[in-house]
Amino acid sequence: MISSKDLQFALDSTDSVVVMTDKNGIIVYANKAFEKLYGYTLDEAIGKRTSILKSGYHDNDFYQDMWEVINSGNTWEGIFRNKTRNGTLIWEQAKISPIKNNEGDHTGFIAVKENITYKRNLEDQIQKEQFLLNELFSNAPIGIIISEPIYDKNKNSIIDVLIIKANPIASTIFSRLGLVGLRYSNLYPSFHKLIIKSGSFLKDKESFDFYLSETDRHLSFRTFPIEEKRFCSLFYDITEYKNTIRELIENRNKLDAIVNTNIVGIGVVNKNNEFVFVNSRFAELLGYSEDELLHLTNYDITESESVDITSKMISQLFNGEILNCSIEKKYIKKDKSVFWGSLYLSPIKNENGEIIEAAGLVADIDEKKKIEMQILKNEQMLKELNSTKDKLFSIIAHDIKNPFGVVLGFANLLSDRLSELSGNEIREYIDQILIAGENTYKLLEDLLTWGRSQLGKLNSKKEYISPYTIVSEVFSYYHQLIRNKKLIIKNGFSPQLCVYADYDMLKFIIRNLIHNAIKFTPENGIIECFEENNENSNFKTIVVKDSGIGISTEKQKELFNNESFLTTLGTNNEKGTGLGLSLVKEMIDKNNGTITIESGLGKGAIFRIELPAVSLDSNF
Repeated sequence: MISSKDLQFALDSTDSVVVMTDKNGIIVYANKAFEKLYGYTLDEAIGKRTSILKSGYHDNDFYQDMWEVINSGNTWEGIFRNKTRNGTLIWEQAKISPIKNNEGDHTGFIAVKENITYKRNLEDQIQKEQFLLNELFSNAPIGIIISEPIYDKNKNSIIDVLIIKANPIASTIFSRLGLVGLRYSNLYPSFHKLIIKSGSFLKDKESFDFYLSETDRHLSFRTFPIEEKRFCSLFYDITEYKNTIRELIENRNKLDAIVNTNIVGIGVVNKNNEFVFVNSRFAELLGYSEDELLHLTNYDITESESVDITSKMISQLFNGEILNCSIEKKYIKKDKSVFWGSLYLSPIKNENGEIIEAAGLVADIDEKKKIEMQILKNEQMLKELNSTKDKLFSIIAHDIKNPFGVVLGFANLLSDRLSELSGNEIREYIDQILIAGENTYKLLEDLLTWGRSQLGKLNSKKEYISPYTIVSEVFSYYHQLIRNKKLIIKNGFSPQLCVYADYDMLKFIIRNLIHNAIKFTPENGIIECFEENNENSNFKTIVVKDSGIGISTEKQKELFNNESFLTTLGTNNEKGTGLGLSLVKEMIDKNNGTITIESGLGKGAIFRIELPAVSLDSNF
């Protein structure tokens, strides 16, 4: 027969807690495992009620039921949540049985207990993660379907696909009250294509767009295999997005490819904005692995200008101020590049209804943003072109029409009264026709040159040119205008002087400056063209100077502006397009030169043009 000493040794050697009490629950014995687990010594525990272990977790009914069982002579089995001496809460699997003497009377109770705290915490964690997944599944703003294939009798080929589970959004997208239990073939005829592809869905991840012709919807799918020969499909409606892209292509014909429409990324953050879950697509968008993202916060991947609004939105979500929210923001990839993403956030609650995490879905909208910016740019360009067109039509309607009226009027006079007119009168009429013709030609030339400028066809072909020769030709060309105003002209350029520029452009520049000088110089005035010294030996300074009415400081600021079309009547009411000087500035720029003006009202005008004396193209 085993001795009490051996029995004591055996009880102290076991990992299970053994406690013996009298009929009233007073502890009369406890083994070493009791001391180790609860932190009480035997001297401290013996004589105390077992209630010293209570944590307050169980109510009175729980203990009353237990006492009824063991007082009736039966064994009670259950789980306690007790408290150690230092206040630590523990879970225990307990079995309590009555102790009887030889006469069969109850003398006390013996309890054998196992510490199951770790096991219970693990079960709670699994339950929490399952809850998280269920919340994601139910609350996701995209359709989610779990399916399994149906094989033929020989198990050789898939003949249909059965829907095992589906979230509410999936039913909404397919306009059905419920999807669970339906076969693909029962949904839409178009789904026959998915039945054929389902074999590949069981092997690897796939992303594709699918057109549902029966409802005229475009869907973006991402599938991946799961256990038990099933696969999961994530999808959302991209019909509006597709239509927008198609309209942009049709209206502007400037897009080379449609925007990437792969499935969205999913990320879950806690209240500290730390990622606790991410899917592979989210990691793919940002260039990280899933494990790397789980060591980052939402702010680590948010571009600085989007941090404040993102923080405010997440704070409002966790505080319950908003049910869900969406925002377009900038993300930073692992390689530090930035892309635009559309973020949709919704809360995740625990069993008590408390918001514990936030689930976000991110779609790449970088291409969409580029398109929007291009549209804004095109709209601005169109406004500018329309404004320029209106100004151009105004010039054509007024400034060109009038000279033709002069030409036709004097021509009719000559035709009708030629035999009656004296030689001087004929000469005067012909002079007026010549002046009107020269002015009209100048207007047309400005308009044509401006048109080439707007089309980007003003190209320079540089060579060594003599300003003397060009000035002589221009004075000769405008001889009638000069003679009519009795102007004094001086070509002070040396025939040996050369500049390196485009011949046609330089001729246009000098002709416009001289024409303006003629236009704004009164009778008997002076127009001079000459060279000024330049400290830079690589450049030459050519000057066009007149004794005309001058230009105010305010008008000088707008003189070379190609948008203002600044026009002023000449001393003899000569008209112009307002294009000449802006074109002069553009042509001088194309020839690596500069132009400045020195003038004031009543002080005449001096235009200084600085052009290269040698080829400088290699330096630009």
